[in-house]
Parts: sequence; C-alpha cells; structure tokens
Amino acid sequence: MSRHFVACLLAGLGVAGALLVSIAPFRVIADVGDAPCDAFCEAVFPDDLQGNFICEQGQETKLCLKEARKAEPASFCARCQADPARICGPATFAVCCDPASSFCCPSADGPSCHATCTNGHLPDPASCGCVCAPASEECGGSCVACPSGRVLDPASCSCVCPAETEECGGSCVACPSGRVPDPANCSCVCAPGSEECGGSCVPTGQCAPAACQEGTDPETGAVYVVCRADASTAWVSFSQPGGGLYHADQICQLLGYSTSDAFGGTCGNVCGFCEGATSCQAPGTESYNFQGGCGSDEHGRILCYTVNWECVK
Repeated sequence: MSRHFVACLLAGLGVAGALLVSIAPFRVIADVGDAPCDAFCEAVFPDDLQGNFICEQGQETKLCLKEARKAEPASFCARCQADPARICGPATFAVCCDPASSFCCPSADGPSCHATCTNGHLPDPASCGCVCAPASEECGGSCVACPSGRVLDPASCSCVCPAETEECGGSCVACPSGRVPDPANCSCVCAPGSEECGGSCVPTGQCAPAACQEGTDPETGAVYVVCRADASTAWVSFSQPGGGLYHADQICQLLGYSTSDAFGGTCGNVCGFCEGATSCQAPGTESYNFQGGCGSDEHGRILCYTVNWECVK
C-alpha cells in the first residue's frame, strides 16, 4: 500500500477510521522504487480525485513513477534530481533546469533552459536572454554601472567624468570657462598661461586693476585709489582727506605689479597735480616730482600724505 493510498483511505474513513488507525495504525509500505521520486512525481503531477474514498493517481504521475521505479537515468525524476524547484514549464511539457548553471525560459515555443548569465547580466525570462540591469549599460560584453556623476566611455568601457568636467581628487569638478581644478585642493583656478585679475583670468602679464579701484595700505589702513592702469603700469593716488602713510611697493605688488618707480606730491589733488578738482572719474595731470618720501621699513618705501605714485611690472 503506497503512502499516497493510505492518506486517501484515511480521508475516506473519517473520524472512526482515524480512531481505528490511532489504535492500530497501518504500516505504510512504500512501493519498490525511489521514495524521493515518489514524492517528486506526486508533487509535479497532481492526482485526480475519484470518489469519496479513493484518490487515484493521474496517468502522468503513474508514468513518472514507472520510469523512476525502473531506475532509468533519463527519467523525468532523475533529470530533475527529484527536485521540483528544477522544473521549467507546465508539468506535461516540463524540462529540468540546473539552477547552478541555467535558468528557466517559458517561451511560446516551449520551455527551455538558458545558460546562466555572466559579466553582470541578469536573466530575462520574457526574452529568454541575458540583459543588463536598469542602472547599468552594455559595453564590451559586460554590464557597467557608473557611479553618480560619471558616464560610460564606450571606447574603454570605463566610467569617466562627463564633458565640461575634469577628474580631481576622485571627483568630477566643473570649473567655469578659463579655469581648471587646482590639483592641490580641487578648487577652480586660472588655467596655465593665465592669471587672476579682478575676479577674471587674463593672459599672464596682462592683468591690470580697474580704474577707480580702491584699497587700503595693509599696515596703516590709509585709503588709495587707482587713477588709471594697463598691463605695464598703473597710476595710484591717495584717496582719503589729508592723505596718509603708504607702502607704495607693497601696494603695487597687491595690484599685480612688481614695484613703484616714481612718486610725488599732488598739492592735495586726488588723481591730479596742483590744479582744480580732480578724481579717478575725472583725472587731471599725472606728475611725479619725487616729493613725499617718508623713509622705509621692513615692508618697503613709505610715501606720506597727499601723494601719488606709479607701479610697474
């Protein structure tokens, strides 16, 4: 008596039968064959219920068990290694796939086993093929997933910085036109061959401060103003009432020049010399009489009071 038959018989006997079995239980004697295959065949091919007391196995189940009991290596149970998880497709047309090396493809032409996907590809049962995950791209036979901020280079199949950005310190840095990342700190600086000038990058040696640009002496705080400037020279004047003490060479260097080469008093004119009202917006005569020198200190030459001077490269 098979285990299959005992279970169905007990269902037919009801409570009384169950009590009887509990008192004198049937001895379940498995049919000659492979017990795992018995369970496999009954799980894969559902039994047909006939009547109230007898569960008769379906024809497919019987055929499956018959093949298994003959110990045929090519039997359906043997091909699936008695593992229902390996079954691919409807039971009647099923094939067995090895999950370690293939996956199931239930296509319109019938179920089949497709070789395991490699190189980052994922199984696509709908097409019975291997595809890249949505976050990756096909390149050179592999699936490449680039991190945020990088794009795939089709030539090398590597992840690179997108156009208009540059690699720096493991990140992609976007610098405005004319600037490049500084390798030391990845900040944007003027490109080689150019220099910072008033917030812009100009060809090296071509920086000139804007007219009417003001500043203060780093040591004394005295206010000065640029009267005019070009890439070679600049005319600088005192700007506060009564003038002050000015480290002319130091101020010239702050403006992008190397030193001062001429200076003089102005008779109290800002951007002028001993004349009517003048200013950086309406400059007068540029004149240097070498008056107004007040010695020097560790920061260089000192000019005092209402003076102006010329900066040179």
